[in-house]
Amino acid sequence: GWIGRDLMGWQRWTADLATATGERRNIQLPDGTRLQLNTDSAVDLSFDPQQRLITLLRGEILVNCGAVSPTPLLVKTRHGLFEGIDGRFTVRQERDCTRLSVVSGNVAIHSPHTAGGLSTQAHSGQDYLVDQTQAVVAPPPDMDAG
Repeated sequence: GWIGRDLMGWQRWTADLATATGERRNIQLPDGTRLQLNTDSAVDLSFDPQQRLITLLRGEILVNCGAVSPTPLLVKTRHGLFEGIDGRFTVRQERDCTRLSVVSGNVAIHSPHTAGGLSTQAHSGQDYLVDQTQAVVAPPPDMDAG
């Protein structure tokens, strides 16, 4: 069962929002943030007065956020926590790392094992690969993330 957890699509059935293979979905969240799930993706949402949290269970999302709330917008993957300050960015969770591509605006990357709890600031046009230990600048992908 443990080995099959990544191979089976069980997250699709238990997630708050999900897409099947070949399907994409656009959603407007309660705070006005726009979220697009790419094909074969799944997320859980936790929105209340204390937090605005999107947990990416599998796949890729495109987030359009603005400074509409004093509570930060957070995207969590198994490799780190991404704080959308403003703008537009994609988060793609892969087996060994998470790829962050900032289309516009700024995103703070909080890696779980960053020394002293420091975060990395990603700016418009930057791509990062984040794993359990570090966040490193990635070569740009062959196409525009947006």
